[in-house]
Amino acid sequence: LGLVPVVGLLTRLQRLFLPPDSATEKFINDLLIPALQAHPILTVVIVGASAGIFEELLYRGPIPNALLRKSRPWVAIMITAVIFAAAHLDLQGMPLRAALGVVLGWIVWRSGSVFPAMVLHGLYDSGTVALAAWEVHHPGAQATPPILDNAGVVRLIIGIAFTAVGIYLIKQLRPLIQPDGFTVISSSSAAAAKRIETSSTSA
Repeated sequence: LGLVPVVGLLTRLQRLFLPPDSATEKFINDLLIPALQAHPILTVVIVGASAGIFEELLYRGPIPNALLRKSRPWVAIMITAVIFAAAHLDLQGMPLRAALGVVLGWIVWRSGSVFPAMVLHGLYDSGTVALAAWEVHHPGAQATPPILDNAGVVRLIIGIAFTAVGIYLIKQLRPLIQPDGFTVISSSSAAAAKRIETSSTSA
């Protein structure tokens, strides 16, 4: 959730130099706004859950795992992030989605599991859609706001703090690259690391 205000600010700044395609924006609004008007909570839950589960299973599952067999982890993460961003068919949103894809790929690489990326992706999309739902149900909020007002500064500071804590916690994990290119997490205990290696070899 800490990424929501951070990415929101970057999106507003990006719009100054790369305006969104009006047809794409209209299509998204026509698809999303009626659902947010009729079922705001259900829409937030469905969008967050579906994106977190299905997109992460694909873009942080078989695609990077296949690339890891032939390339270094960061190469696989970046290629997968570009594919992830391009698949949304939104040129204006591609840079930020690619950056988000790199973050999600890095989390999977460090944690050895797609589950943390599912949670992060789901919470991020849910938070973004929840803000959109709030604007839909508060028409005055839809007027073009300044890029960063007082409330925005507070949200940004909180978002940066949460993001920094999350990055710190994830960096405490120590990835161990196996000979075939896959990643597991090395435990601080040598015995635990040996058990992981043994189970990976037998599989």
